[in-house]
Formats: sequence, structure tokens, C-alpha cells
Amino acid sequence: LIGPDRAVFAHSNMIYNMAILLKFTDQSLQGILRFGDLMIPQPLGNSNDMKFTLLGDPALKIRFPEFNVNTTMLNGIDIEDFSDTIPPGSFLKIKGKITNKDDGSLQTDFNGNVYLKIYAPPTMRSTLGNNGNPVAEVEVQDSVLVEGTATVERGEFEMQVVLPAKYYENFGNLKLSWYAENGVTDANGYYNQLMFGGEPTAIAEGNEFLDHVKVYPTAFSDYLNIELPETGQSVTYRIYNTVGMEVYSTKSRYSGGVEQIHIPVLSKGMYILNVNIAKGSRNFKIFRY
Repeated sequence: LIGPDRAVFAHSNMIYNMAILLKFTDQSLQGILRFGDLMIPQPLGNSNDMKFTLLGDPALKIRFPEFNVNTTMLNGIDIEDFSDTIPPGSFLKIKGKITNKDDGSLQTDFNGNVYLKIYAPPTMRSTLGNNGNPVAEVEVQDSVLVEGTATVERGEFEMQVVLPAKYYENFGNLKLSWYAENGVTDANGYYNQLMFGGEPTAIAEGNEFLDHVKVYPTAFSDYLNIELPETGQSVTYRIYNTVGMEVYSTKSRYSGGVEQIHIPVLSKGMYILNVNIAKGSRNFKIFRY
């Protein structure tokens, strides 16, 4: 823990913290950086440096994850080719892999779990500028929209999440933050080039079939009725809670008409039902009472 042991003006505090963060993100220091190195040289270069204290062993090396987590595909599209704006309420099918930090090679011997946090677009915050100090503008991205987890097999994984259906007036980039572990070593990474915002949508990736799907009653206790047009395609139903975690899924090859599905006991509250076929998916708000 590094922190001030007496009152420090916000501007000096910001400069000190930014200097420490720059050391943390310096790739050349990973593997050799110690806690004491964060205090040297003194970031501020004045008496305010004496107001910060390290509570810990200065000789202790700081451990960084050994591998990278890379986002590779989104809704069946290569992540580098994905250019659509993602609206609130969207269903996301994400693929990724664990790679070597030096050469980018797939780590086929990595089997474990991967954890995801999707952050809302960044916002600007300001310090108060007390006692004539300059006001500092800081970009902050700390609002978590969705959390998820998946199994990593031979270095690769796939995950499905649903974004909250809340209106976002200001458009901005989401941040997908990853951490993976297998009990022996770990990996981390992020991707922040996905534009997000606007009106919530009921159809994340639609077609004529999905336009005619109906779900009732939307407030249910044990059973849901799903009305489908005729199709020979396999249909997957997934239910997500309000933070985007999958809580139920089942598959069907129903040929058309009304299918009644039994839903296991869920806590009371709102959920998102995702109806998925090979060519797209559609989300419905449902409520368990």
C-alpha cells in the first residue's frame, strides 16, 4: 500500500499516482520491479514526496501475469473487422485466447478459467481546486456493466453475455477487461475499441424469423410460452440476470408454433431471455414473480 500520511493537495496527489502508474505499465520493468522502485526517483521532486509512505517490504518484487488474454471474435466477426456500434441490451458472443507475451503464440497447455468485466464508456471527473490549486480533469472508466466467466480449454474460450438495456446518451468505447488463471499461472488483457451507446435494442442481430418470435407471459412463475415461425433450425434459449450472467440455457429443434418451456426456480426479479438461431438472436425482458 502506498498512500499519503498527511494532507496532500489533489493536484500533487494526481501527479504522484500517475508517476507510479507509468512504472506499473512499463513493459521493460515487468519481472524486475520492486515496491521500493515505485518510490525512487521521487515523482514530485519537492517536499510533498515526503508525505507519501510505502506500507510494505520495499525489496518485494511485484508479480505480473505471465500471459496475455486476447479478444479474437465478437458475434462471429473477427474483432479487428468489427465496426458496428453496440446498443444497450445487445447479446454478445465473445471468443478469445491465451497467448505468449513475447511472440503471440497460442498457449495450448493453458486450461483453466477466464473472468470478464465489461466497463461502460469513460467519463470525465474534476478535482475541486481548493485553495487556488488548479482543477485537474481525470478520465475514469470504473462503471462495470457486465461480469462473466468461462472455461479455457487448450488456450481458447468462448463466452456469452447480455448488456443491460439502459439508454446511454453519450457514445463511447467499452472496455473488456480479462483475467485468466489455471492454478499455476495466469494471464490478463483488455480490449477497448468497441463503440457503445444509444437506444436499447431488442434485436442484437436480427432477421425475418426473429422479427416474428413472441414470448408470453413476460411475467412468469414456472413456464414461458415462446411462439416461433416454422423453422428447421436449432433454437437455443438463454436467460441472463441483470448483470449479464447466464443463469439458464436449453436447446430445441421445435418446428414452429407455441413451445412451452419449464424454467427452474429463479430468484424474483427481471431477466433477459435470449432466443438464438444460427443467423442471429433476439432479447426479451421477462420477470420472475
